[in-house]
Amino acid sequence: GKGRRTYVVTAEVKRVWQLLFRCFHANQPVVLVGPPGVGKTEILLAFLQRLGYRSDQIIEATLTAQTTKEQLLGMCLPKGKGFQWVDGYVSEGYTKGMPVILNNLSAPPAVVTEGLNSVLENPSTLFLPQNQEKGPRTMAQGFWFAATVDLHGVMSNALRNRLVMMYLMLKPSTEAISMLGNSCLGATCQSALSILMGASPCEFWQQVRYLRCVA
Repeated sequence: GKGRRTYVVTAEVKRVWQLLFRCFHANQPVVLVGPPGVGKTEILLAFLQRLGYRSDQIIEATLTAQTTKEQLLGMCLPKGKGFQWVDGYVSEGYTKGMPVILNNLSAPPAVVTEGLNSVLENPSTLFLPQNQEKGPRTMAQGFWFAATVDLHGVMSNALRNRLVMMYLMLKPSTEAISMLGNSCLGATCQSALSILMGASPCEFWQQVRYLRCVA
């Protein structure tokens, strides 16, 4: 159906999932590093969905150079004659026990992402004095931090040292192409699969997305 996601699970994908599984159950924050289009976000989403999470139980956001610390951790917004505190991506997931995926983690300035340092430490802590909170928040069970970074993305040493880094270079394979054809493409599209054999990893997954759309 239109709303159904098709994901090609190859031996390489299973290997990455096994590593993610270890990090998830040890509550270790992880970042997937790889070229644009290789499928970093998709592999994280598919992994969490395989664990039983629905899309509305996952917080996913794409960061830019304009992302602020308040968007990550929360801010006071006007409401009526006063103000109301609104959690950010990370503080919401931390408090509600939801996995958080931040794409392009290296895009914001270091002064923004350094606000995540205490959350990514072991043990993790989150203190928001801006909300007049007198003590650290309690991390709800189910919170997990994952992120993606392009190969040329630059992160501060403080951020890098708090993350388990996985380099993702999923290469096109006969297995992937065969499984793709069997799972989500009709006979009219089978001939198009031959173009994938000589593609780079980035080009391969871009073509996979295209073929899924037209199938």
